[in-house]
Amino acid sequence: MPITMHAFLAIWSNVRLDMASDWYRWHTEEHMPERVGIPGFLAGRRYDLVDERLAPAAPEDRRLQHCYMMYEGESLTTFNSDAYLERLNNPTPWTREMAPGFHNFSRGACELATTSGDGYGGFALLMRFETAASDSDLSAATLEALDHFVMTLPGLAGITAAHFGFCRPEITNVDTAEKQTRAGTEEQRFQSVLLVEGYDAALLVQNFGAIEANLEALGMPAKSARYGIYALSHLLTERTTEEPNKH
Repeated sequence: MPITMHAFLAIWSNVRLDMASDWYRWHTEEHMPERVGIPGFLAGRRYDLVDERLAPAAPEDRRLQHCYMMYEGESLTTFNSDAYLERLNNPTPWTREMAPGFHNFSRGACELATTSGDGYGGFALLMRFETAASDSDLSAATLEALDHFVMTLPGLAGITAAHFGFCRPEITNVDTAEKQTRAGTEEQRFQSVLLVEGYDAALLVQNFGAIEANLEALGMPAKSARYGIYALSHLLTERTTEEPNKH
């Protein structure tokens, strides 16, 4: 993950099965290049929950949506910049067509609190904290211990990087034309996010119990956090956007 990243936009959604083929094509060919072309957007990623043969699904009351999308930003204000809002208020015809494909939508700009490790992992453990997990809820001692814990995660087998961010809802709590196209789905709120990257889904599963227990011991509501093991589906960086492949 680039050290110039200071924030990220975290988005979860299920995708309607009858629209999935067209939706993934749109998201890959138009939507991600459009977003990463906005000043301040450093990279975009898309993940899908892994097959249950690779990682057991979370209990229903703790399960995350199937698709996770993430955009890395130079700063938190990247995600309410004039350039970004201009795109949100002028969705393309293809975006309007694909909007009904979103289901059970969650979106929030997060300020990066701690990052450790290097590079991108092919798999990711995502934990989304929805209650009592904002920086205003946590003591200074807990925040310091959380920072230290995240820094140590790449020392575990199979883990390449780890990142923790606090959601800033005021950044994305703006009514836009694009949001109105998703009128059939509410935007769920969350308070913080832990992303743990690795090269082996089985090792992320193996480490999950210890990660959850340590977070709980630190004062994080880990045992009520929603979670899932994801596989990287697509990654787009600034360089890729500036120098598109020619066919």
